[in-house]
Amino acid sequence: MKHLKNYINESSIKSMLKNLIKLNLGEAQLNFYKWKLKSYKSVKIVSYKSDPQLKILIDKHLIRNKINLKDCYTNSFDCANKVQGVSYIEGEFLVHGVPIEHAWNKYKNIYFDLTSEVLLNDIKKSEYVKYIELDTKNLMKYALKLGYKGPFISEYYDENILK
Repeated sequence: MKHLKNYINESSIKSMLKNLIKLNLGEAQLNFYKWKLKSYKSVKIVSYKSDPQLKILIDKHLIRNKINLKDCYTNSFDCANKVQGVSYIEGEFLVHGVPIEHAWNKYKNIYFDLTSEVLLNDIKKSEYVKYIELDTKNLMKYALKLGYKGPFISEYYDENILK
């Protein structure tokens, strides 16, 4: 019963990572999951409208920039690249209990998800887990190197953890 109680109280994403680590995986994949577990940081998503200054910045951004469905990496990249003080976040969040790789943004200590809020009119009540945060300089470094607007987690891992 104690084991079941710990499972219920533990994050679904954290539990999934722990279970993946137990599998007979190759060393590279095993190390990647161990790094994700070590880097794991649960964050709370709120509306960008919850902060008056952020609301002004994002409302201006939304006038000039389209938010696209199923394009969280581009949406988050453009926001971080075009709105001063906003960083780009990559991690996972739960959709019906299934962890999905995702990107969102941070301003000061406020985490917000334009893809969910603007297009789906939904601020996720589910768990969000942050693995990496990129400022504009590093965001542009990866975009120029790779030729796309995300995801960057694999390249980040290769450059910063494997070196």
